[in-house]
Amino acid sequence: MVCDPISYEPTIFTTLSTLLPILSFSCTDTDNITKGAAVDRFLMTGMSLFSRNVFSYVVDGVYDHTMFEVTISVSDGRHHTEAVAYIYVVPWTNSAPTTTTTAKTPQVVTVMSDYWDPEPWFVAVVMVTGVLLLLVTSLLIWAILSR
Repeated sequence: MVCDPISYEPTIFTTLSTLLPILSFSCTDTDNITKGAAVDRFLMTGMSLFSRNVFSYVVDGVYDHTMFEVTISVSDGRHHTEAVAYIYVVPWTNSAPTTTTTAKTPQVVTVMSDYWDPEPWFVAVVMVTGVLLLLVTSLLIWAILSR
């Protein structure tokens, strides 16, 4: 019966969910793995080691240890060996599991400025009307001043 390697040294953050394994063992010729965990903090499920609950590192609160030594006893009924896991916990200000947020896709806004573009015939009519109005006004002023 062999566990390779015989010791493990994972480093985890306090935000690690209890649903994610801390590490997975690779032991051969085993019928079952019995748990050996410091202060009953850890749980063996199959060949994976899990934490029973989240770690507490709240400022001005109760602090958990930052280093745990977990001894895993491996037996196949006749033979027995042990594997050791030295788990280092990195305190984080938020001891709740992190959540993901979805990024909003940018929206493209096209601004089109409208301007008045009259037909050429309309420009000619307005021009002729303006010239005639100026001519009539000039003649009216000349008639009034010449009396």
